[in-house]
This record gives sequence, C-alpha cells and structure tokens, in this order.
Amino acid sequence: MNKPVQRFTLPLTKIYIVSLSLIALIAVASQLFIHTILDDSAHDSKRINLAARQRTLSQEIIKTALMIQATPETGVRQKLAVQLRRTANTWNQVHEGLQFGDPALGITSDNTHAVVQLFGQLDDPFKKIYIQTGKISREAVARPAALSRSIAVMLANEPLFLKGMDEITSQYEQESSSRIATLKRTETILFLITILVLLLEGLFIFRPTVSRIYFYLGQLMQSSELAAELNTQLEEKTAEQQQAQAKLEDLFIQQRALLTKHKKAEKELIEKQKFITAITQATPDVLYVFDLNEQKSIFANKKVLEVLGFEPEVFKDMSNEDLAGRIHPDDLAVKQQQLDWMREAADGEVHSIEYRFRHQEGYYVWLLCQEVVFARDAEGAPIQVIGVAQDITGKKKNLEALEASEIRYRSMIEKAEDIIFEMDSMGNIIYVNPVAERILGYAREELMGMTYWNLVKPAYRREVADYYRRQSENR
Repeated sequence: MNKPVQRFTLPLTKIYIVSLSLIALIAVASQLFIHTILDDSAHDSKRINLAARQRTLSQEIIKTALMIQATPETGVRQKLAVQLRRTANTWNQVHEGLQFGDPALGITSDNTHAVVQLFGQLDDPFKKIYIQTGKISREAVARPAALSRSIAVMLANEPLFLKGMDEITSQYEQESSSRIATLKRTETILFLITILVLLLEGLFIFRPTVSRIYFYLGQLMQSSELAAELNTQLEEKTAEQQQAQAKLEDLFIQQRALLTKHKKAEKELIEKQKFITAITQATPDVLYVFDLNEQKSIFANKKVLEVLGFEPEVFKDMSNEDLAGRIHPDDLAVKQQQLDWMREAADGEVHSIEYRFRHQEGYYVWLLCQEVVFARDAEGAPIQVIGVAQDITGKKKNLEALEASEIRYRSMIEKAEDIIFEMDSMGNIIYVNPVAERILGYAREELMGMTYWNLVKPAYRREVADYYRRQSENR
C-alpha cells in the first residue's frame, strides 16, 4: 500500500475498529442479559404450570377417593385404587420438585424466601392428604367401609392446600413479571446506546471516507478489469487441461473395474456359501426347518445330536407321529397350538414355546423353541417354518432352586430383629418386616402408606434426600 493511501486509511481504520468493537460489545452484553432473563422466564413458566397442575392433581385425588367410596364393585375399586396411587405419586413428585428441584421435571431449587415460607405453610395439609391417599389405596378392596374417616381428613385439608397453591402460583407470577419488566427496560437502554453510537460513526467516519473511496474505487476497477481478462484466459487453458486428464483417468478406472469385477463376484459367492454353512453348524442351539405340509423336519444342524441324541439325518427322517411320541404328554396340547399359530403367522412374527422332549437315552429335555415363517406357497399360506431350539433344562432346575431359596430368604427377613424395608423409585415404602412395628410404633399398613420423607425430621430432610438421590445416580 502506498504512503498517501496509508496515511488516509490508518486513522480511519483505528476509529472504525473501536466503534465496531463498542457496538459488538453492546450487542453481546444485551444478548447475554436477554438470554439469561428469557431462560429465567422459561423456568418460571414451567414452575407456574407445575404449581397450577398441583391444584388439578389434588382435585383429581379427592374425586378418585370419592369414586372409590361410592363404587360397590370390587374390581372397579381396585382399578381406581391403582389410579389413585399413580396420581398421588405424581402429585408428591411435583410437590418435592417445586421445593428442592428435580432434573426429570426440568426445574431447579432456586426458590425465593417468600416461596419457601409458603411451601412451609402448605406442608401440613399436603402430608395429611397424601397419607390418607395411601390408606385409601390399600384399603379400597379389603376395607371399603373404613374409607370415610380418611376421605373426611382429605376434604378438610383440600381447601387449605388449594389456597396455599394459589398463593404460591401468584408469587411465582409476580416474580416472573418483575424479571420481564427489567428485561424491557434494559432492552430500551441498550437500543438507545446502539443508535447513538451508529449516528456518531456515520457523522465522523463514513462521511469523510466516502469521497476518498470513490477515487480509489475507480483505479481499482481498471486494474480489476485487466486482471479479470488475464484470469479468464488462464482458466480456459486450465479447464482444457483438466478435461483431458479426467478422460484419461476414466478410461483407466473402467479398464481396472472390468478386470476385477468377475474375480470379486466369484470370491463373494464362495465366501457367502462358506459363511452360511459355518453359521448353521456353529450355532450354539438346534437350528431346524419344519415342513407344515409334510409334518416333519427337512433340515437340522449338528447341534441336534448334542441336545437330543439324534444324528441330523435320523432326526430329519422322523415322522410327525415319532416326534409327537417323544413330547411329554402334558405338553402335547401346547405344541399343537404352536403349529396352529404358525399356519396363521405373519412374516417376521416370532412365536415361542417351552415343552419337554424325550432324549434318545430316555430322559426329558426342556426346550425353548422360537419359530418364524420361512416359506409360503403361491397363495401366501405358510408351508415351512424355521426355528431355534435352546436347551433350558439347566435354567428350569436353577429356577426351581431359586424359588426355594426365595422362600428361605423371605422367612429370614420376617424373623429378623433389625428393620428391613424396601422403597420404590419415588421413595414410597412398599415393604417393611414385622419388627418395624415394634421399633417405630406404626402398623405395617401405615408404614407402607408413607414415604421415607414422612419419617425424617424436617431438619434432616434435605440431607436424606441428597443421600438417596446420590444412591440412585450411582446405580
């Protein structure tokens, strides 16, 4: 760059960079601030919606409890009890999430002091309704006559809960409105500053620059036209050279592809045949093809010798009567039902069955057979099925041993002198052993209607909640 041009452009460049940096700084700051307020507003909206939803859930709980009391049919009461438990769990989860945060609900625990105080006032009616909900869900079938007292407690506390949730929702809305008002004021101030900077930049930078730019543009355009003409000629020559080179490369690639195509296809066919044969023989279970019309197996891999004691060729020659004679009498009906299913099965539909088959040496082997349609006739009806038969005799024996062990384990728990309990993922107590009644002073039915939250002093609740949350995350 020549010295006259440099003397002109250097000061303007510095001023221009400073002004643009200022505009960019203002824009970035405003965007960061706006995004922060918008994120807070979105979070506020989610909390407001959840708080409003708590009203609906509490009303749904009361309505379901009244329906349980009014319904004479045991089956309907049982379904309503399940629905009541599910709604109460959701109600409890949202209630705790609004106070202490819940990633699953997408909310954090950054409540203001005013909201925390309102939740503290709401704690007593919430607990009373929730505990009575547990009792109703347990006694809905066994003791329907005992529901009146629990429903009375719920109805007495519902207005207090609804009033408290209205105050909490209103507080959330006031805090959200305050943030939005702050956002509007800040946006206005940043907009005015940006306009002022742009006006100053136009007066002191762009106007003096425009006249000089016209002069230098004229010279630049003349130089550009000459350079463009030379560049066009060079591009034409380069394009001709590239086209010739591309044709030579295409001819070479085509010739090479023709030479290797035949060898590749032949090799792939041989490898595919070897691969299929290796799979059928290496499969750890019995692989077979059963013809529904001929009522016999037309293929079986070598695993049939290890599992059932028959050579594959011998197994294929066995008639339907021979096969039926080796199925345990108690499983014949199940096997026949499986054949009937396969005659109506859709493509890709897998049917499974467990039955006992007599080994060549005389003892029975438990088989898990999974079958799918392999071939159909011209009319689309299944004519062949392919199946995999797995020897599950050992698993059956292990299951029987496990059931016996489970009985012994349950007896030990029932007789233990320490409290042993089990909770679900929501913290609801779903089992306690008898000794808990003596130590805690609650009946087992009452304990299994509570959460661990009901048994912990308020001063330790947050610490206990954090402990169980870490245990859940470390599983």
